[in-house]
Amino acid sequence: MEATKHKLGVPFKDRLGYIQVSIDRNHPYAGMVNWRERSNQVAVAEHRLIMAKHLGRCLECWEVVHHKNGIKDDNRVENLEVERKGEHTRMHNKGYQDGFNTGYREGLFKASVILVLISSVLLTSQNTVPVQKSGARK
Repeated sequence: MEATKHKLGVPFKDRLGYIQVSIDRNHPYAGMVNWRERSNQVAVAEHRLIMAKHLGRCLECWEVVHHKNGIKDDNRVENLEVERKGEHTRMHNKGYQDGFNTGYREGLFKASVILVLISSVLLTSQNTVPVQKSGARK
């Protein structure tokens, strides 16, 4: 949540790909925001506002709203779930580790297939391409 000069209530996309909405101190869910003294409006992640409205309460600071499908700007309620910060971090770390291991295995498999194909092409080309002896003329 950062101080913003964006138009109040108009969604905008931040540099990380999340949709933000600028709210003021009178917003029904302004209680979720840690306000700076001089700040009259602040940008809040739209998915947090949507989940707060869905639950009918402000979210706690330790509650994280997770996008189930991983698409940061898909803020449909059915794509959002509330998790504790620690659970969310563990889940993402496991997902990254699983994804890395899967990608690594798939990459090794693809590399071995490519090597087999290259080898077969080279062997085939050595057997089918006539080699002209040096100095031999017709």
